[in-house]
Amino acid sequence: MHFSDNAVIFAAKAQRSEETPEVRDIASVFASNSLWKPVDETTCCDFSLNGSVFAWSLGQGFVGILTNGDDKHVDFESPFHGLNSCTRVIDCGENVTSLVFLPRIAGSKKCDHDALLATGLRRGPIKVWNALTGDVCNILFDHTSRVTSLTFAPKGLNLLVSSSHDKTLKVWDMADNGNMCMTMRAHKQSINACAYSPTDSQMLASVGGGREVFLWNLTNKRRTGRPTQLLGHRNDVRSCAWSPDGALLATGSNDSSVIVWDVVSKTKVITLGHMCPMPSSIYAGGANGHWVSCVAFSRDGTKLVSTCEDDRLVLIYI
Repeated sequence: MHFSDNAVIFAAKAQRSEETPEVRDIASVFASNSLWKPVDETTCCDFSLNGSVFAWSLGQGFVGILTNGDDKHVDFESPFHGLNSCTRVIDCGENVTSLVFLPRIAGSKKCDHDALLATGLRRGPIKVWNALTGDVCNILFDHTSRVTSLTFAPKGLNLLVSSSHDKTLKVWDMADNGNMCMTMRAHKQSINACAYSPTDSQMLASVGGGREVFLWNLTNKRRTGRPTQLLGHRNDVRSCAWSPDGALLATGSNDSSVIVWDVVSKTKVITLGHMCPMPSSIYAGGANGHWVSCVAFSRDGTKLVSTCEDDRLVLIYI
C-alpha cells in the first residue's frame, strides 16, 4: 500500500488482478480501470523513486509494469490519459510475495538505472530486474521460505534488507553484486514485514507472528545489537510503516488494531481500532474477522491509512 500525493494506492489479497491496484482519491474516491486480463491476485505494489514507473503483482509469477514513458510521474488522476496499462509484464518464474524499487546503484553496469525492481518470491529467492526492459540484473539466494518484505536503506548505503517466513532478516550489499552480509535472528515465528527508518540508516523495524515487534540498531552491514521488543499487540503483527520524519512507527495486527509508537521512548502514542469498542483480549487474539493487513503514512506525515479484512474496509486517520 502506498500514498501518491493526494491518493492512496493499495493491493489487497482479495482483489483480482484484472483491476489495476485500487486508487482512492482522498477527496473524491477516484475509481480506476485497467486493460489487463484476469490472472490471479494482487498482493504488493510500489512506485519507482522518481515516480515514473509503477509495478504490481499479477499473480502466478507475473508482475505488471505501468509507465508513461517520459520520466514524469505516473498520473492516476486522469484515467490513464497518455499511459499504457501494463506497459510490460515480467515473468518471475514463481509467485511474487513482495517487491520494491531500488535506487540507482552507481558503478554497477547492470544496476545503474532508475527502474531497478527487486521481487521477493514464494520459495525464497530475490530477483532484481530492469523494469523497463524485463532483463534480470541479479538473483539473490539464501532465504529458505517466502520473502515477505523488502526495504532499502536511506542515505545512499546501497543495502537491501529482506524478511522471510524462515524467521530471519538478511542484509544484502547491492553495490557488491548483491553479496549477503548478515543474517539477523530474533523472531521466534515467521516475519511478516520489515522497514528501514527513512531518516536513520541504522534503524530498522520488523514485525511477525507471536505479537512480535522489534527495533534493530544496525552498527554496520555486518553487525547489529540485540533488538528492542515493543510490547502491546495481542495477536500476530502483519505490517509496519514509518512516519516520514522517522519519529513514529505504526504497526498493524490481527488483533484489529494499529499502534503508533514513539521510537525514541519505545512507548505507545495511540492505539487505533477497526472495532468499536475494542475487542477483549480473548477475541482479539483469535479469528476476530478484523485483521489489519497493511498500514502506511502519507508523504507529509499528516495521515495514516490502514486496510483490514472486514468487508474491505479502509480507514484513514487524520
